[in-house]
Amino acid sequence: MVRSWTIGLSDQDSSAALDQSSRERITSCQCPRRRAVSIQGKPLWGTAEYSDCAIAAIIPVIKCANGSVPMIQLIDCTKTHASHEDINDFFEFRHQIFRERLGWDMPSLSPCDTHEVDQFDTENAIYMLHRGIDGKIVAGLRLLPTNLPYLLGDCFDWMLDEAAPRQSNVFEVTRLAVCPDAARCNGASAYLRVLIWGLMEYGLQNKVKNYVSLSYLGMERLLRQSGCQFQRLSAPKPIAGRKSVALQFDIMSGIRDRCRALIDPKLMNGRSLELAEPMAAPLLMAA
Repeated sequence: MVRSWTIGLSDQDSSAALDQSSRERITSCQCPRRRAVSIQGKPLWGTAEYSDCAIAAIIPVIKCANGSVPMIQLIDCTKTHASHEDINDFFEFRHQIFRERLGWDMPSLSPCDTHEVDQFDTENAIYMLHRGIDGKIVAGLRLLPTNLPYLLGDCFDWMLDEAAPRQSNVFEVTRLAVCPDAARCNGASAYLRVLIWGLMEYGLQNKVKNYVSLSYLGMERLLRQSGCQFQRLSAPKPIAGRKSVALQFDIMSGIRDRCRALIDPKLMNGRSLELAEPMAAPLLMAA
């Protein structure tokens, strides 16, 4: 399957206070009804909107070749049911970064007040998680296909000079977050480089054409420092008083290799830099 990707709003640098029109559009965006994905009776997506049918849940096992905790964990919900624990770990991580640290007051669809969930956390999402040596999430992001509702196209299309992409081979990346403590210890872009390597590797494996990003200018600089090669697609425009810009990223083996070369060996700690996907073991559960 050939895919291109887009990176949406660079959430790690997102403003806590969006202008009212953007806030209303985010709140009012409509998505298809979500199916009930549950493991041991617990909903996966953290929202009250579910279908009424029971489904087969699959609990995946994530392992590296050497049996250790993977450095990068890829959870593709379009191919397998994602791990309940892994996804909720990311929801909790997002809450810590966006709501507690950055002060977001956007509504969360999760009934759990320690999770950050929005209407785009659906079974169509793909999550990429970077875990530290101890197995805890230190960085992560979410990917969304643009032929379905997505943040940039449905809520921030006014930031684009041209029509937002609506293609099955174009993806958006949102909820990009990096642990602030980890960033202080290893440099602001150390963990971001790992995610960028993962995106490049995944893109090359799947014949990705490019990425497109809506980013604050501060994140644009950080992405450049992390080894990205990109071009601006529009002039910077303000979001809540902060200038943002649309970017198109090149996907090339040279960029992937450069990102790999820039990754601090201390982050590796003997681990292989690889994308680890779930090896699903089916288990029927009642929703």
